[in-house]
Order: sequence, then structure tokens, then C-alpha cells
Amino acid sequence: MTESTEKVQKAEKTGIVLGGGGSRGSYEIGVLQTLTDQGRTFDVVTGTSIGAICGALYTQGSVDHLTDWIGRFTQDSVARNLFVFPAQYTSAQGPFQDAGSFFAAFSKNGPQVEPLRQKLESLFDYKTFASSSKDFACMTYNVTKQKPQMFTKLDMTADNAIDVLLASAAYFPAFNFVTLNGDYYIDGGFAETNPVQAAQKLGADSLVVVDVQDMDVPDPVLNSGDLLIRPIWKLAYYLDFDGVTLRNQVALGQLDALKYLDLAPGYLYTFYPGDWNHMQRLETSAMELVAAEGESWMLEKMDPVMEEIYQFILGYVPRKLENKYSHEFIFGRILECMGLIAGISPYRQMHFNDFIRELLEKFSAFDSDPNKTRTPMLYHAMEMKGLQDMLVFFHSAIQGFNGHLPKEFGILREKYLLPYYLAWGWHLMEKFRLFLLI
Repeated sequence: MTESTEKVQKAEKTGIVLGGGGSRGSYEIGVLQTLTDQGRTFDVVTGTSIGAICGALYTQGSVDHLTDWIGRFTQDSVARNLFVFPAQYTSAQGPFQDAGSFFAAFSKNGPQVEPLRQKLESLFDYKTFASSSKDFACMTYNVTKQKPQMFTKLDMTADNAIDVLLASAAYFPAFNFVTLNGDYYIDGGFAETNPVQAAQKLGADSLVVVDVQDMDVPDPVLNSGDLLIRPIWKLAYYLDFDGVTLRNQVALGQLDALKYLDLAPGYLYTFYPGDWNHMQRLETSAMELVAAEGESWMLEKMDPVMEEIYQFILGYVPRKLENKYSHEFIFGRILECMGLIAGISPYRQMHFNDFIRELLEKFSAFDSDPNKTRTPMLYHAMEMKGLQDMLVFFHSAIQGFNGHLPKEFGILREKYLLPYYLAWGWHLMEKFRLFLLI
């Protein structure tokens, strides 16, 4: 047997890593849904905290039950007395013999995760989990022994499996400590938020890693062939278990996964692959238009101005996306920002021409008297009427001078670059509306 033949016979093991993040696990469920829909399967599953729970349920079968669960979620589905330790000022009085006795006293009558335990018991089937072809591991932190502890399938039994998963998700102080064999455990995120090494220890050769940490947290170190999926949009706070928020984050996970897999063009919005030729035609036409109207300077300032626009509309700059479409999706990003202003939902996949049609319809109201027409906005830093006035002002000027603004507009354009770029996007749509709406 040759070396190459041996490599072929030894199939590569694939793994998925689901990071910790509380309510952001809803995003992971969305990612799993898309991966499943696309026929992606994994030999190894590892998770921390909510990632451990989602990973264990994914290991035993489909993700449909996870999606259904999230669809009916409420704050009470997780815990009672979140962050509340009513006995901390009474029973937690020293002296104490050891740390364990203090933990027990302090945690008395503290947050109770019985609602989550009961739901997990109804969804988790140990026999199905144990017999699954997928290998599994989750991370916890053993407070008693002061070290990270990984639990694999072999460590989990019908009696302790639920406790192990809840230990991995015991995000102190929101949740209580979990005791296993006399030791106190807390959230695995105190050890390793994204259990990449655990997946590698189980033999995974290539990984898909779903990291739902905050925007400012650096990417985990991965191998060149691994795929990292991180939310483009800023997700809700870890302990925000509002049902609508969770369902929206499921949708974002589904849509982001399509983009990371090169299966959908778009950035903040998600379009269909069949729309790409249409979108490229717009980009080409936009390039020709800026040259013809003497506005090529817009390209030089595009990236910093777009960051200002994102900061202005969203309050933050979304995470950058690198896929086969992103480098050619330039002016389309301006149109997406206009979609946010107009209140078009980003939580659904849509055709590009339908997006443009809805955008033109909503923006047509901007030409009305802003004192009489109310258009929903997402701005925090500028009053609605003021923004409408500036957009209409620049749009009217661009249209009135056929794209060639007199030099007297220079100082105003420099002062109000954000509404100018958006007004120019409006001009672009109207200029090419005939082929955009095909």
C-alpha cells in the first residue's frame, strides 16, 4: 500500500466547535441549520456553555428540535432569580472551613436553572446521544481543583450527562455552581470559550468554528483549512433571552453561514447567488457613473466613510466579511445602509431586485414634506427630520445638476459626507432603476 493510498483510505475527520455565549447560542443554532441544509456533517462536536448544550443536542440528531425550542423561548425558560443570591447576607457568614462550605452557603437559594434543566431533560436522550456516530466533548472549569476539565462521551453517563452540560453552562454569577462528585464547577468559558483543542484531541483534522464572542475579542488561532464563522452583526447581551431577539439571531446565523460558505452575496443583507450577475452590473455601472460625473474621489474615501455610516446608523462597525463576493461588493454596501434607514428587515434572504424595489418605494416618501410624512429610522445621533432634509437636499442637487454639483457645494459635501454618500446611492438607484428592477 502506497502512502497516498493510505491517506485516501484514512478519511479526514471533520469537527464543529460551538463557542460559549449564553443567549447567543441562538446564532449557533441558525448556523447549524444552514450547515445541515447544505448537507454538511461532522465527526466531532465540541462545545462550551450554551455551545455544549447545542452541541450535545446536535450530536443526538437533527437541529429542528433546537429551532422549535428557540421559537418558543422566554426568559423564564432559563432560570429563576437570575443573578439573585438572597442568602448571601445571612447564611454566608464566616468563619468557613473551606471554599466549598462558602460556595454552598453563598449559593443557597440563589439562581435556579430548573426551567432549563427540565427542558433539557425533555430534549436530551442519552441513549441516542451515546450511540451517535459523532464524537462529543464539552469544557467546564473545576473550581475545586482549580483547572479546566473536559468531559467526553466516555465520561458522560445517563445519570450525570445533564449535570455535565449544565456545569459547562454555569455562568457565575448569573447561574449557580454545579456540583459533580463533590467538586464545584462553573462555565467552561472560564477555561476555553471555543474548545478548539478539545476537537483536535478527538481527532478532528478540519474544523468549522462558531465564535459568538464580542466584536473586540480576537479571532481564535486556527489552521489554514479551518472555517471561522463569527457574527457580522452585533448580537444581544449574553443573558438577553427575549424570544424575538433569539429568533432574529437564529436568522442571522442561518444567513451569515450562507455568506461564509460562499453561497450568498451581500453583507448586512443576504441575497441569492442568481442575483450576482445583476449586482455586478450595478457595480460596473456605478464605477462608470462616478467617473462620468467626476466623483472618483468617492472611491478613495469609501472605506472610512462607510465605517462612519455604520457607526452612525448601528452604533458600531459590523465585522468584516471575506468571501468570494465581498471584494466586488462596493456600492452595494451604500444601498444596504439605505435599506437600514428605510427599515427593511435584514432577517430574511431576498432577491436583489425586490430589495431595490422596496428601497425605492420607501425612499420616495423622503421627497414629501418631512413635517407630514413619517418614515421609520434607526438613527440615534441625528433627528429624523434633519436627516431627511439633508438627504433630500443632496439628492435634489445631484439630480438637478445631472450629477455635476457646482463648486459652491464643496464645503457642504465635505461637512456632510454621510448623507451625501447615501443621497448618491439614491441617485444611483434611480439612474439605473430600469435594469435594477428586471
